[in-house]
Amino acid sequence: MTLHPVSFSFRPAWSSYFVFYTAAALFILGPSLNPDYAPYRVQGLFVSALILVFVVLRRSTTLYAWKENGFTVNNGIPRGRDEEIPYGNISEVELRRGLTQRMLGIGNVALHLKSPEGRVRVLYGVRNPVQFKERLIQRLDK
Repeated sequence: MTLHPVSFSFRPAWSSYFVFYTAAALFILGPSLNPDYAPYRVQGLFVSALILVFVVLRRSTTLYAWKENGFTVNNGIPRGRDEEIPYGNISEVELRRGLTQRMLGIGNVALHLKSPEGRVRVLYGVRNPVQFKERLIQRLDK
């Protein structure tokens, strides 16, 4: 991961929606591969289109901003508001990655917050999550 200036923003990686792409492919290919479901081709295409529209909307309305004093998280679906997370409110940084995420070079970074106690804010689909976590921990130690 290259060093970024003090303030930068990023969106979840396209590859973090792999499970949705797989579902869309199954809805398209299923009726073609199984003759019992051949009459449902149009419905399969429709559901696949809905899934792909959701992916595009979800990614385009999710924005994470790494700023000098903390993070700003904006998840536009279903609400479009910014949530400020100051560095001083982060008690722990946890990396969450499944097998598929490891293979794709992405992961989810969970920020455990001091207040409200027990709350966890997850940054989904972070590219190079190990380096991201290390850099964040360095920033928290300052």
